[in-house]
Amino acid sequence: MKRWIFALAIAFVIVSADRTPATADSSPTNPQQRLQVIQQIRAQLGSNLADALAAQQQLRQSLVENAAQQQQLQSKIADLESSIAGLDSQITIAQQQEAMLTDRIATEREQIRQLARGVYESPTSVLLVLAQSHSLNDLFTRVADLSVAG
Repeated sequence: MKRWIFALAIAFVIVSADRTPATADSSPTNPQQRLQVIQQIRAQLGSNLADALAAQQQLRQSLVENAAQQQQLQSKIADLESSIAGLDSQITIAQQQEAMLTDRIATEREQIRQLARGVYESPTSVLLVLAQSHSLNDLFTRVADLSVAG
């Protein structure tokens, strides 16, 4: 009879175990086990929080370094823009000098052309100068020019 009661009790426990509702809380019923689970969760959360704080600090440091790099680049850009402005003014001055030299070259070419024409057309003989002279003053002037050129 004891066996029968014992078997009935086991059957009752098994049947009642099936009827207990399933819960999301699968924490152990032992208080020490619960404490260990809580400590593990705290450790894991602490570890995750520490990782998140480290990532945040690293991100903050990266942002500071990035801002410093941007400042350096802005400074370099300002220096380069200043250099470009200086070079632009030098180009403008060089273009003005080029224009002046071009005008001077054109003027000197015209003077050389006129001088060459004058030399080519001027008589080399005193008799020819005498024949072409219109007056005594013109004769003396032409002979003086001839002596200077010769």
